[in-house]
Amino acid sequence: MIGIPNGLIATGNGTSFATPLVAGLATGFWQAHPRLTAAQVTEALRRSGSQFGTPDDQLGYGIPNFERASILADSFGQLLVYPNPFSDAQSLGVQWGK
Repeated sequence: MIGIPNGLIATGNGTSFATPLVAGLATGFWQAHPRLTAAQVTEALRRSGSQFGTPDDQLGYGIPNFERASILADSFGQLLVYPNPFSDAQSLGVQWGK
């Protein structure tokens, strides 16, 4: 369901309807969690899906849940590589942390 310009509510289905909605969700989610990589954003949204445990050909992983994805994202560690950028003349340091 979405709001349309005349103030009414409309429904839709299919990938043409779902893709812009999920893209908007992913954009807002990444803005809320800017430290995540693209792969981590994808994984958090996928794992938050209503059918994550049993994906199918109709709904895939299901409907993503922003709040559940946020909880999952908080559990992701982050690989810190420094200095960034670096050159061949420098040593590369790696640290695992949040």
